[in-house]
Amino acid sequence: MSEHHSQENDYTDSDIRLRPLVIFLVATLVVAALTIVGVKLLFNHYHATSGQIIADVERQMLEARPTNAVVEGLGEATEAMRRMKLEVAARLDGYRKIEGTDFVQIPIDLAMQKVVAQGLPVRAAVKAAAEETPVQAGQRLFAELGCIACHGAVAGALGPSLTGVYGHEVDLADGRKVLADEAYVRESILEPMASVVAGYAPVMPAFKGIVTDDQLDKLVAYIKSIGTP
Repeated sequence: MSEHHSQENDYTDSDIRLRPLVIFLVATLVVAALTIVGVKLLFNHYHATSGQIIADVERQMLEARPTNAVVEGLGEATEAMRRMKLEVAARLDGYRKIEGTDFVQIPIDLAMQKVVAQGLPVRAAVKAAAEETPVQAGQRLFAELGCIACHGAVAGALGPSLTGVYGHEVDLADGRKVLADEAYVRESILEPMASVVAGYAPVMPAFKGIVTDDQLDKLVAYIKSIGTP
């Protein structure tokens, strides 16, 4: 009785130990098979996709390749440009009468020599500027900087007329009265918002950092010269 019971227990224990091992081996085989199949599918998909991409690139390269007509057209355009340059150079380097006028064209090199011999316009302008007095230079700067647009003696101007101002008292927008001396003129040019004239809007731009000290001296000299009406 006891021997029979022992044999039954031995069979049950062996069966219990063998079953998990079999299940593990089967599961491992299934996972391995699924992995192999998945890798193969991914490889096939990648191969097909890459092949399509390569085919598309090759097709675009073929389409972008210039045709014989395009190459011939570029060659003709290059030759036409070369001929045009030669024609222009020939006209510039030779003598010819300009149609419809009494003028004769001379070679460009000879023309430049004549211009240099007679004095370039730039040299003439530099020479004229060097001969200016401070007042004349200030008057020129007054016009070039656009000051005359707002400070001209015209009705409705954005700024007050500066004629007859220098040396006289000026009423300011904040109620103060100041003497229009040299310090006031300089401040009004560099920092106009510091002393706004009564009756006018604060719209004048600051010229600090825009005009040089030499230009400022010339502007002050000109404003002084028109201080007396």
